[in-house]
Amino acid sequence: MFVNHKELKQDLNDQFREKFPQLPASLTLSKIRNLKKKTLLACVGLGIEISTVAIAFIFFEQLILKALVAKANRKLSMAVCLILAAKFNEEKLLLDPLFDFFDRTWSLEKKEVILAELGAFVHLDFSLHVAQQHILVVYTRLLKVLLRSSKNYLGEEAHGEYTQTLGLWKQEREELRNMLLLQQQHEHEQEELEALLERDEEDEEEGEGERGSEAGKR
Repeated sequence: MFVNHKELKQDLNDQFREKFPQLPASLTLSKIRNLKKKTLLACVGLGIEISTVAIAFIFFEQLILKALVAKANRKLSMAVCLILAAKFNEEKLLLDPLFDFFDRTWSLEKKEVILAELGAFVHLDFSLHVAQQHILVVYTRLLKVLLRSSKNYLGEEAHGEYTQTLGLWKQEREELRNMLLLQQQHEHEQEELEALLERDEEDEEEGEGERGSEAGKR
């Protein structure tokens, strides 16, 4: 079946706008995706860890959901998120190559990025902690974009740790899901019991009323 990519792109942008009407109209889903893809490829070329990119994307999405990112400042916002993520996650800081990339590709001077960094940190509530499960989800998605496996990227030993962590997370998620299902079942049974008791009380009151009427007739 033939797909008109221009129409599909517009349809996805429209759905994004309907879902997030509070965001600036200039920021579209296609602009976000395009920026993320170019950022990912550039970071891989600079030797930045994919997990660092994943963290940066999470920060970026948090700023987006706070309606702080628009078309005009999206690259600056992404640059700041990458710097924060690199400081948080990289064993060897690779800030100079990042600043060179920002200047060369996005026309962002180092001073401009540094000045914007504190503001982003404030809007991230002064916290760079991200749940490991969240990082794993985004990290796995980025590997798929690059058509790479975690084993190929991480190596045998690190891949084993990654698989184990992922397995534990899936187990925890399944346990949580089962717990929520049990809780919902318990709440449903409680509602049914309360409804049954209420009907019994109503039947008892009706019975007393009927007996009272019969006694009055006599």
